[in-house]
Amino acid sequence: MFVYAFATIPLIRELEDISIYKQVWYADDSSVTGDLNSIPVWFQNLLRIGPHYGYFPEPSKSFLVVHASMISEAKYSSKTLV
Repeated sequence: MFVYAFATIPLIRELEDISIYKQVWYADDSSVTGDLNSIPVWFQNLLRIGPHYGYFPEPSKSFLVVHASMISEAKYSSKTLV
């Protein structure tokens, strides 16, 4: 697991833009926090860039967690995730 976690560092750095969102990784699991406009951008970049590093995201295993007051906005935004 350590070797895989170490190998994802170039991918993490390429996706990094702390002015827009914050990403957290544990080995091959990733998460991101930010506004609902930046998350789809990050996810699309992960889908596009990840395979170059041997990382193959599975959108069907991904989900969006939001505050109850943002559910309707999140439903609209989640349509752009895939």
